[in-house]
Amino acid sequence: MTAYVRILGAAIGAPVDFRGPMAKQYRMAIMTFACLMAAVEPLLWERGWVFIASLAVIVLGCVVTVARRVRAAYVALESETNA
Repeated sequence: MTAYVRILGAAIGAPVDFRGPMAKQYRMAIMTFACLMAAVEPLLWERGWVFIASLAVIVLGCVVTVARRVRAAYVALESETNA
Protein backbone atom coordinates (compact mmCIF):
# COMPACT_ATOMS: atom_id res chain seq x y z
CA MET A 1 0.00 0.00 0.00
CA THR A 2 2.87 2.37 0.71
CA ALA A 3 4.10 1.98 -2.87
CA TYR A 4 0.61 2.52 -4.28
CA VAL A 5 0.22 5.75 -2.32
CA ARG A 6 3.62 6.94 -3.55
CA ILE A 7 2.70 6.20 -7.18
CA LEU A 8 -0.76 7.72 -6.81
CA GLY A 9 0.79 10.93 -5.47
CA ALA A 10 3.18 11.04 -8.41
CA ALA A 11 0.35 10.34 -10.86
CA ILE A 12 -1.68 13.31 -9.63
CA GLY A 13 1.28 15.67 -9.83
CA ALA A 14 2.84 15.56 -6.37
CA PRO A 15 6.57 14.90 -6.02
CA VAL A 16 7.62 11.27 -5.55
CA ASP A 17 7.93 10.65 -1.82
CA PHE A 18 10.01 7.78 -0.44
CA ARG A 19 10.02 8.89 3.20
CA GLY A 20 8.31 7.30 6.13
CA PRO A 21 9.12 5.09 9.08
CA MET A 22 8.23 1.96 7.15
CA ALA A 23 9.71 2.46 3.71
CA LYS A 24 10.73 -0.67 1.83
CA GLN A 25 14.22 -0.99 3.30
CA TYR A 26 12.87 -0.86 6.87
CA ARG A 27 10.17 -3.45 6.16
CA MET A 28 12.79 -5.76 4.70
CA ALA A 29 15.10 -5.22 7.68
CA ILE A 30 12.33 -6.13 10.12
CA MET A 31 11.47 -9.27 8.15
CA THR A 32 15.13 -10.30 7.96
CA PHE A 33 15.43 -9.90 11.72
CA ALA A 34 12.18 -11.86 12.22
CA CYS A 35 13.43 -14.71 10.04
CA LEU A 36 16.70 -14.89 11.96
CA MET A 37 14.88 -14.80 15.30
CA ALA A 38 12.45 -17.50 14.13
CA ALA A 39 15.39 -19.89 13.90
CA VAL A 40 16.07 -19.59 17.64
CA GLU A 41 12.53 -18.85 18.78
CA PRO A 42 11.64 -22.44 19.77
CA LEU A 43 14.60 -22.46 22.16
CA LEU A 44 13.48 -19.28 23.93
CA TRP A 45 9.67 -19.27 24.06
CA GLU A 46 6.56 -20.48 22.25
CA ARG A 47 6.59 -20.49 18.48
CA GLY A 48 4.92 -17.87 16.35
CA TRP A 49 5.32 -14.73 18.43
CA VAL A 50 8.25 -13.31 16.46
CA PHE A 51 6.30 -13.20 13.21
CA ILE A 52 3.16 -11.86 14.87
CA ALA A 53 5.12 -9.07 16.58
CA SER A 54 6.99 -8.29 13.35
CA LEU A 55 3.76 -8.11 11.39
CA ALA A 56 2.23 -5.78 13.99
CA VAL A 57 5.24 -3.44 13.81
CA ILE A 58 5.16 -3.43 10.01
CA VAL A 59 1.41 -2.77 9.83
CA LEU A 60 1.53 0.09 12.33
CA GLY A 61 4.56 1.59 10.62
CA CYS A 62 2.89 1.32 7.21
CA VAL A 63 -0.19 3.13 8.48
CA VAL A 64 2.02 6.00 9.65
CA THR A 65 3.98 5.96 6.39
CA VAL A 66 0.82 6.06 4.27
CA ALA A 67 -0.57 8.92 6.34
CA ARG A 68 2.65 10.92 5.98
CA ARG A 69 2.83 10.35 2.23
CA VAL A 70 -0.82 11.28 1.69
CA ARG A 71 -0.36 14.43 3.76
CA ALA A 72 2.83 15.37 1.87
CA ALA A 73 1.03 14.92 -1.48
CA TYR A 74 -1.90 17.00 -0.24
CA VAL A 75 0.36 19.80 0.98
CA ALA A 76 2.34 19.78 -2.29
CA LEU A 77 -0.79 19.94 -4.41
CA GLU A 78 -2.37 22.64 -2.22
CA SER A 79 0.76 24.78 -2.47
CA GLU A 80 0.66 24.47 -6.27
CA THR A 81 -3.01 25.43 -6.32
CA ASN A 82 -2.49 28.47 -4.11
CA ALA A 83 0.64 29.65 -5.89
